[in-house]
Amino acid sequence: MKKFTIPMALCLACMVFGADAGSGNQVAAIKAKNKDLRRADGPAKKATEIQKAKAYFGFKESTIDLNQVDLKKVVIFTVDFTGGNFQSAFMDDAYLELCNFKNAKMGSVRFQKAVINRCDFTSADLAKADFANAKLNTCNFTNAKLSGADFENATLKGVNFTGANVSAVYFTNADLAGVTFKDAVLNGSDFTKVKNYKSANWRGAKVFGVEKWAPEVKDYAMKNGAKNK
Repeated sequence: MKKFTIPMALCLACMVFGADAGSGNQVAAIKAKNKDLRRADGPAKKATEIQKAKAYFGFKESTIDLNQVDLKKVVIFTVDFTGGNFQSAFMDDAYLELCNFKNAKMGSVRFQKAVINRCDFTSADLAKADFANAKLNTCNFTNAKLSGADFENATLKGVNFTGANVSAVYFTNADLAGVTFKDAVLNGSDFTKVKNYKSANWRGAKVFGVEKWAPEVKDYAMKNGAKNK
């Protein structure tokens, strides 16, 4: 794991979870608390602490650098990571809610089995990001760069890919319930065995290289606004 000095943004997240911000071991402290926080009633029990920390949240820390850092099972609410560097970071099994990753550098970041609720990835660079088996709810990837990303077996409830570059992306066996692909570029992506594709918005999607599309998905998309030119 890469050695690093914990940035202010993550220190403030630690304050929410009762970690010692001056200990120099904030990530370990978050992990130690994570088991309790991941229980269904965990966030509710922490509501008072989260509310107290609101004054510290919502800031922009564009210089945050978590490149290659191990943040597996981290639990973070309402932090603004606009423009941050998360390239090749490990966030497997993480729980993220209402976080802002606009314009963040997140190439090859790993979110395997993560739960990501209502987070904003607008214009973020997520090339080759790994969301396999993750559960995403109402996340915004408008104009994001996602070429080569992996959403295999992922649940993508209400995810917005408007205008995003979603080329050569793996959606194998993904749940597309309520997904928006409006004006997205879907060149060479893999849509085999996808679920709930009829509830997705395909209008204006640019579709080329459909060799890895299930025929019924291709036909439905083209009949409902997708374009191949």
